[in-house]
Amino acid sequence: MSSSAWLEKVHKDIAGDWHTVSRFSLSKKSGWSWAFSDRYGRMGKGDEKMLERGKMDRDLVEFVVIDQLVPKEHLLRKIDAAVDFTQLYEMVEPLYCEDNGRPSIDPVVLFKMVLIQHLYGLPSLRRTAEEVSANNCYRWFLGYPLQEETPHFSTVSYNFRHRFTEETVDKVFAWILSEAAQGHLRTSGCGG
Repeated sequence: MSSSAWLEKVHKDIAGDWHTVSRFSLSKKSGWSWAFSDRYGRMGKGDEKMLERGKMDRDLVEFVVIDQLVPKEHLLRKIDAAVDFTQLYEMVEPLYCEDNGRPSIDPVVLFKMVLIQHLYGLPSLRRTAEEVSANNCYRWFLGYPLQEETPHFSTVSYNFRHRFTEETVDKVFAWILSEAAQGHLRTSGCGG
């Protein structure tokens, strides 16, 4: 089966009842990508060419675990392991109204976005929001899956101008730095 015929079969099936696929096999190209080879068959011997021209696997349907897209030694993994960000809710709870207004963006996400901005030297919240949307490591750190829209820069900016006081921001970031430093000492075996 030629690659174009195989792709056409996949596209037709996806438009139809593709969720009835009962068995998957792990693709040889990557350890975390699932190929539908059992349903659609494999390309036969002789279908492949010696000179591959341009990688055009842009419309493949893949099932991925975002955790597997983030390197094990990534800085954001280390920060996430060292800092219990759920404690941040107690620090900002007085700044939110319980029974008035629309649902808010998670304050942990807002602070993590600003942390990303400063860690990676991004020049503005607008640029940070663009990078967060495109970068799998940032999405993982914020807890956003690949298909979910990330917060708009104006939402982050508004919260830091109007909701969070300077005192709160200083307190939160001092706490994050302290937790990260203590977490580093715990993981390196120097204390804890």
